[in-house]
Amino acid sequence: MSFFDTTPLGRILNRLSNDIERIDEELSGTFAYVCFLLALVFQSVITIIIVIPELLIIAIPPIIVFIKLVRYYTATSVQIRRLVSKSWSLVTSYVQDAYVGADSLRVFNVVSRSKEQMRQMSDMTIETDHTEITCNRWVQVRLDLLTQVAVFGFIMIAIYLGDIRVISMG
Repeated sequence: MSFFDTTPLGRILNRLSNDIERIDEELSGTFAYVCFLLALVFQSVITIIIVIPELLIIAIPPIIVFIKLVRYYTATSVQIRRLVSKSWSLVTSYVQDAYVGADSLRVFNVVSRSKEQMRQMSDMTIETDHTEITCNRWVQVRLDLLTQVAVFGFIMIAIYLGDIRVISMG
C-alpha cells in the first residue's frame, strides 16, 4: 500500500495506459515490420555474398558504424522516453487533482494560478515530446545517409569490378 500512497495516481495511470496502448497498437505491427526487414536484409546480404564476395569485406565498416549509432541512440532514447513519460504523468496527476479540487480552487480564488501552472506543465510536456521526435529524426537522417553512402560505394565497386572483367555486368 505504501507504493500507492507515495506514487501519484497520474503516474500510475499514465504508466499503465501507455504500456497497454503500446502493446495493443504498436507491438504486433512493429514486430511484423522488423521480421520483414530482417528477411529482406538477409536475402540481400546472401545475394551479395554469392555474387560479389569481395563486397563483404567492404560492408564491415558501415555495419560497425550502424551498431555504434544505434547503441548511442538507444541509450539516449531511453532517457528521453523516461522524461516524456514523467512529464505526461505530471499533467495527468495535475488534471485529476484540479478536477477533484475545483471547488477549493474557486473558493481560495487561485484559478488563474492553477491555469498558469497547467500551461507551464503543458509546455514542458510538449518540449519533451518535441525532443523525442527530434532525437528520432536525428538518428533516422544519419542512418539514411550512411545507408545511401554504403549503397553508392557498393555500386561503384560493382561497376569497377565489371569494367575490369572480374564480374559480369549482368
